[in-house]
Amino acid sequence: MDDRNTSTRRKVTRKKRQSKTIYLTGLVLLLLFSALFYINRNSSLFQGVISTFTDDSKIEKQSTSEPALTSVKVQPSLPTSKTDIANDQNSPEQDFKAEQTTTITPPPESVKPEPVKTATQILTKKTLTAAPATQITCKSGTKVVRDFFHHLDRQEYMRPYLDGQRSESYFIPIIQKLADNPPVVSGETSDLFTILQNTAHFFRIIGKQNIQALKAILHNEKKYSENVLLNFYTITGYAGCTQSEFGLDIPKNALYDYAGFFLNTVGGRLYLFRRESLSRMTVIYYSILIIQEANREGRNAHGIDIRPSVKLLIPEIEENGSKLFLRDRYLEKLYEIESHFQ
Repeated sequence: MDDRNTSTRRKVTRKKRQSKTIYLTGLVLLLLFSALFYINRNSSLFQGVISTFTDDSKIEKQSTSEPALTSVKVQPSLPTSKTDIANDQNSPEQDFKAEQTTTITPPPESVKPEPVKTATQILTKKTLTAAPATQITCKSGTKVVRDFFHHLDRQEYMRPYLDGQRSESYFIPIIQKLADNPPVVSGETSDLFTILQNTAHFFRIIGKQNIQALKAILHNEKKYSENVLLNFYTITGYAGCTQSEFGLDIPKNALYDYAGFFLNTVGGRLYLFRRESLSRMTVIYYSILIIQEANREGRNAHGIDIRPSVKLLIPEIEENGSKLFLRDRYLEKLYEIESHFQ
């Protein structure tokens, strides 16, 4: 009997020790992580990871907030008694003098007439909203992209970012910098540091201010973005087109790395997870096209399999893509790609 009691006590004591050990280990790990975070709180990598999860709501608030205009209407006082009516009945001579002394107050400066759209503005909007051409050439695709830059030049929400520059001069260097510094696609999960780098990739390469500008465009230009992206993607396929028209050198391998980043890495999927559904579906669609082209040309160096992405994207566009302007075009191409797998 004593032996049983002794063994039971030992078991209870052992469990208590194990619980204390687990608790102390967790506490030590928490303290170590907190110390690491505190030491590196000013590093660009940690700031990038944090900003990746905190900037979207700020952009939406900035882009949707508009200064409220308050107007006060002054109603003329009406006579309410017989005395008032009698006093109000002036002679014609008094009325004439009153008209001479009455001053006309100009409208307040805050109320401005809407600016008349110029012919160039009207033509630009027609170009951006027109149905995509059956055959997009280097010349026609360049015109759509350039018209979009002209359109951004006139948008009020872009002024804080452009600071007097033209949109084309502002964004072309950003695109080139991204093309020159593609993310890690293969071996991302080999260490935590690489995952953190990929998660903060855009922050590290182009900075917070430029990310906010791009997010503002995605939020405000949903009507035009699909057509512009289609034309831009198409002209990157013409050898020397972006170089001669915009001074942009975008290697196919850079596009391939970004496509693999969005489809096949933790960092890329985190970016897409935080985007609204229409932008996410569009980015995945073009990523699939880029990998498919790499497959045809024997350039799929990372061996990325697009079949799972195609199978997931088709029903998502069918069920949730009714607001996509080029929905039918996307589905037709995806059905074609899917048929090659069967």
